[in-house]
Amino acid sequence: MKRSNVFWALVAANVLLAVAFVWRMIPDTAAVAQVHRAGDYIMMPANMSGVNNGVVFIVDTSNGLLAAAVYDENGKSIARAMLPMDLNRVFSGGGAVKPK
Repeated sequence: MKRSNVFWALVAANVLLAVAFVWRMIPDTAAVAQVHRAGDYIMMPANMSGVNNGVVFIVDTSNGLLAAAVYDENGKSIARAMLPMDLNRVFSGGGAVKPK
């Protein structure tokens, strides 16, 4: 191999290493933290007509969600009784009084 070919191969390798080094020094802009923290939950048991077993209402106070679950004895599992409801949207309507 000629000396000039070796020289240019070493220059290319050094440029590649310099680019890799600079690339590693640039801070990453992606967030690596957890977006939502785990919720604080309040669970309330209740009896409802039409349901053989009790219902458990689950309120996620961190995210403002309400859900309900019921135990299915036949399937030996917990079934979701309702989809989560956004309480912030429910209570944001306010109690405005219509003008006469």
